[in-house]
Order: sequence, then C-alpha cells, then structure tokens
Amino acid sequence: MQKNWTRSGKLQRGKALYDSNVLIAYLFREEHRFDVAKEVLAMHSDRYTSIISVHEIDYYSKKMSTKNKFMEIKPKLIQLIKPL
Repeated sequence: MQKNWTRSGKLQRGKALYDSNVLIAYLFREEHRFDVAKEVLAMHSDRYTSIISVHEIDYYSKKMSTKNKFMEIKPKLIQLIKPL
C-alpha cells in the first residue's frame, strides 16, 4: 500500500470516495487547484472513485486536447485510486 503524508508528517488512515474534479486538479496539475487536491488526497490511505469519474477524466482530457496526457497519467491514476 502506498503511504501518503500530510504536512504534519503523519499518515492519515481511512477511506474516501473522490470525485473527478479533485483527481483532475491533481493529475493534470491545474495551476490554482493542484496544491489543494494534493492535500485532500493525502488525507486518506484508501482512495476510491467511481468508474464514471474515470470516464469524466478521460472526457476532460479529450476536451482539453490532452488525450496523450491522459494516457501518460493513467498508470498513476491506477496506483492512486481504486475504481469502484
């Protein structure tokens, strides 16, 4: 299991279901939302998302003409989140 640390240096335990907006901000390193998304994702050790959110991320990448970027981040997404 991948460990995630908060700024305080303590590993946070627990489960969370994340929406695509948090994942998009983190994976695509959106300028004004990346740091917040990173902090939110560090709050839980077990992270989940719906398969619909995965499709929304794919749609976002097509809309932003970054389909190649989605293919690059897909392995990272799989490591970060467990699809439901």
